[in-house]
Amino acid sequence: MDDTSLTVQVHYYSILADYVLAKDADVKVKQGTSVEEFLTYLTEVNPQAFKMIMMNGAKRASFVRVFRNGEFVAEENEQALVVDGDEFKLFPAISGG
Repeated sequence: MDDTSLTVQVHYYSILADYVLAKDADVKVKQGTSVEEFLTYLTEVNPQAFKMIMMNGAKRASFVRVFRNGEFVAEENEQALVVDGDEFKLFPAISGG
């Protein structure tokens, strides 16, 4: 990427880390990328199994929790632009019984 790229830190948890084969990654994206576009990009560059967990059709799966800089990312906030140095945490919700 050129000088208009941003570096974003991503932390994967539980089965997402297993599919990506990493718990942490620095990801470069173009300046002007929205959170929604960033999450879509992650599903494109990671294994198909990762995409199957992250997505429910064209939308993010409701049981996957995304946090940006410590704040929960609600669906209505996914149009916000990613900023250099953002930190994302991706958690699949876990249930037990």
